[in-house]
This record gives sequence, structure tokens and C-alpha cells, in this order.
Amino acid sequence: MPTLSRLPAATTTYVVCDACEYTGAIPTEIGELTQVTIVNLAANDFTSSLPSEVGQLTEMRDLFSFWDNSLSSLPTELGKLTKLSAGLDFGLNSVASTVPTQLGMLKQMAENFNLGGEEWVVHGEIVNRLRSPLNGRLPTELGNLQKITYSLQVRLTDLSGPIPTEVGKLTKLTYKFMLDQNSLSGAIPTELGRLERIQLLDFSNNTLCDEIPSQVASIMINSPFAQGIHIAEGNRIGTACDNSKTQHPTAAPSVANPLTPGPTMAVTWWIWVVGTLVGLVVAAGCIAHAWRRKHRAAAALELLDRAQRQTEAPLLSSSSDSSTSGSSTSSDFRQGGGGSSLEMAVWSSDPSSTLASANNPSSSLSPSPSSLSGPTASPPPSTSVSGSGSASTSSSSGRGGGGGGGGGEEVYASWE
Repeated sequence: MPTLSRLPAATTTYVVCDACEYTGAIPTEIGELTQVTIVNLAANDFTSSLPSEVGQLTEMRDLFSFWDNSLSSLPTELGKLTKLSAGLDFGLNSVASTVPTQLGMLKQMAENFNLGGEEWVVHGEIVNRLRSPLNGRLPTELGNLQKITYSLQVRLTDLSGPIPTEVGKLTKLTYKFMLDQNSLSGAIPTELGRLERIQLLDFSNNTLCDEIPSQVASIMINSPFAQGIHIAEGNRIGTACDNSKTQHPTAAPSVANPLTPGPTMAVTWWIWVVGTLVGLVVAAGCIAHAWRRKHRAAAALELLDRAQRQTEAPLLSSSSDSSTSGSSTSSDFRQGGGGSSLEMAVWSSDPSSTLASANNPSSSLSPSPSSLSGPTASPPPSTSVSGSGSASTSSSSGRGGGGGGGGGEEVYASWE
């Protein structure tokens, strides 16, 4: 296995040895590879610090990666690699220093910038997580990486302090911006709302406070590019920041996080609840009113039907009584137009008693049981009485069969 100190400096244009089991310190001779354009020594076990001689690799363009090693510090000379455009990857190391502000000089960086730790997720579950002891604050100079388009990750570290407002300059960033699982604090800068084409934005599990600015909320809700926006989880969104020094002076009016209940969302929720309850009460009142109307209509129809039956009952009873065979008395009342006239037909076997009843209107017109003949009695001759006590009698043929009962008379009596 060749060592880095034995590589021909004049002809070497790239150094790629991923997972080659290199160990120990990186030799300072690496600075002699002045023609190299790519260095990928990821997944080895280099220890100690990255030598400052790397600042001599000024022709570096494509990639500079020491991902997954055990480096303890990063030199400020990294800022001299101004032609580096593809990516800078120092994730998964043991760097216990601050982020060099000189990294902001890598203005040609166009694809990938990665510092900090990593975690592996399988079927939605985290199977491994490795943190980085990187500390200090996130430098404002990162806002100079305005050509970066793919990914910027500084996660799983001990970084603290506010998110610099300069991150709003990274408007070409389209894939992911990851600052999760650090110790960042303060309010979310409104300038972050300029990242309108970002797909994955993760600031979760910090100590961020205050409300999510309306500009950022608009991305969360309306952006057709956003696939995963994680800000509220593990933060203190909706709670006022304790230290006013962490507030950004350019902060614009904000709205409550649409994903986390805040004061505005609480008021909106209560309005929705009250409106829903009022709607239910109104609907119940309408249903009850319709039921009462239907019930009243049914009761009215039942009363009309009952009254009709009560009206028809006496008529049916009178008709039945008048048609009964063998009845001894028949009465017919008629009301005339030219005056009052009462006519009665009384059957009697005794004409004298019949006439007496006719001549005395106040007397009962019902014959006595003794005057009624048995089933063999025949109607008497008809006698008509009109006026005051006048009567006429007409003969009638005998009715009924059987043994010899005498013929009766039919008497008509009337009073004007």
C-alpha cells in the first residue's frame, strides 16, 4: 500500500483511496501534491489534525473528502482552496474545535458541504447515530456559499448560538439544509424564507424559540418543492425567547407554526370549535321544528277523522232503527218551507186512544204496551188528523198473518 509521502508530486492529479485502512497521522507531504484536483480518503482511520499544508492544494476542484476518520481539528488554511467546487466533506470526525470562518471563502462550492455527525435510518428506525464534538457558533461566513445547490449539513454537533441571518443568501440550495440535533438557540431568521425551492429543511431538536416567521411558514405550506420541513420538533416554538440578545433585529411579523399549537392556532381552534357547535345546535333546531310540524299535521288529521266518524255514527244508528222489522212505532219529522208542520204516524189497535193522542199534542205519542197487538195484528184503517183536532181515517188492508186479530187503523195527526 503506497503512503501519501511517496506519491509523485509532479504527476499526481487525484488521490482516491476510500476505505483503504489508512491509520495514523496525515503526512505533511500531502501539501506537495500541487497538481491534485481530487482527494478522497474517506472511511479510513486517520488521526491527529489535518495539516496546514493542505492549503497548498490550490488546484483542488472536484472533491476534498476525509469523511469518517478521526481527525481532531481543521486548519484555517482550508479557506485557500478557492477553486473547490464539487464538495467538502469532513463529516463523522472527532473535530473538537470551532468551524473555521475561512470556509466562507470557498465561494465556488456548488454541490455538497458536510460537517458534523451522521445517523442511519432503516425502515423508519434509527439504527446508528454518531455525533461530532464540533463546537462554537455557526459562522456567518457560510452565507458566502451562494453557489451551493445540493446539500449543506452541519448536524449532530455541539454548535450553539443563533442561526445567522446570512443563510438567507443560499437561494440556490434546492435539496437539503440540515442543522438538526445541535444546540442552536434564538429565533428563526425570516431570511430563511428566501429558500423557496428547498426540499428538505431540518432544524429540529435544538432550542429554537419564538414563532415561525410567516415567510418560512409559507414555504412549509405552499411550496411545491418542500418534501420534509422539520422545525418545530424538539424546539420551543411558540415560546418567547429568554434572551433578547439572540433575537434578530430584522425579524418581521410572524405567524404561529401551522404544525405546532401556538397562541394564534389556539384562537383559530376555538373559533372552529364554537362554529361547529353553533352549526350543530342550529341543525338540531331545524330537525326538531320539522318533526313538530309533522307531528301537528298528523294530530290534526287524526282529529278530523275522529270528528267525521262521530258525525256519521248517529246517521247510521237512525237508519238502522227505522229499517228494523216489527218495530211498533215510526216517527218522521219534516220541516216545511211555508210554516211549521209536524206529522206523526202511530200504529195502534185502538183508534180511540190514537185519536186521543192526536187530539192532545202534549200527551205522549208512544202507544202503551197493552194497545199493541201481537205479531198477528194488522194496521188499522188510515185516519188523518189535521188542524186543531181534525182527523180523517182511511181503510187499510190487513197486514200480518195468523189467527183472527181485528184490523187496526192508521192515524195521521198533524198540527199547524
